[in-house]
Amino acid sequence: NVTGVQTCALPILSGFTDAAAVSSWALNDMKWAVAEHLLYGDTNSRLNPTNNATRAEAAAILQRFATRLAK
Repeated sequence: NVTGVQTCALPILSGFTDAAAVSSWALNDMKWAVAEHLLYGDTNSRLNPTNNATRAEAAAILQRFATRLAK
């Protein structure tokens, strides 16, 4: 792995009310992003996988990822 970031952590997404809406092709990546605390879901325990991310949401995810790389 070039970045040194582990990509194998795969938690269960059952804590999110819309976990079943995550596409099968994105499931492992979504699990990884939750495990790495890049995604937290919203205040209603939803991931909103079919919605577009807002600019603020995308910026927060990128900032969290960059912070992980800097460690």
